[in-house]
Amino acid sequence: MNHSKGFTLIELLVVIAIIGILSSVVLASLNSARVKGQDTAVKSQSAVLRSQAAIVYDNGSLSYGAMATGTCANSATCTFVGGTGIWADTTFKSAVQNLANSAPNNANNFAVYYGGTASEWGVAATLPSDKTKSWCVDHKGQSEQINTPTTAATFIGCP
Repeated sequence: MNHSKGFTLIELLVVIAIIGILSSVVLASLNSARVKGQDTAVKSQSAVLRSQAAIVYDNGSLSYGAMATGTCANSATCTFVGGTGIWADTTFKSAVQNLANSAPNNANNFAVYYGGTASEWGVAATLPSDKTKSWCVDHKGQSEQINTPTTAATFIGCP
């Protein structure tokens, strides 16, 4: 009787196939968690805007200042030329720029929409998990998911 110790080629291939299937399931779950984490980063960054706007409003002349509506895809495209109030505040502008950089897939239709008047303002950032949805914060204290604005010219605040 010849008994050899070890595994056959078929047994090894079956084990390798099982490990491959399990690893693909784990990697799919990790990718989902990563995108949810990016969504959370956008929401967290947006919360900073509301508190900073309130500080500027209270410290100023009870006005948010004047700013035309616009959009930016990264900090280099967020210029806010000629803005007053919150749009001239360096901390608020920096928070909007950080929001524009908070999703690593800026080239994939990520944008921050902003706009306002002396009495209202709003900022919406496209969610990395679904480009048709954005996270919106505004002067009314709202933080909510909205449909991504089709144009910056019509955006002032959350619906």
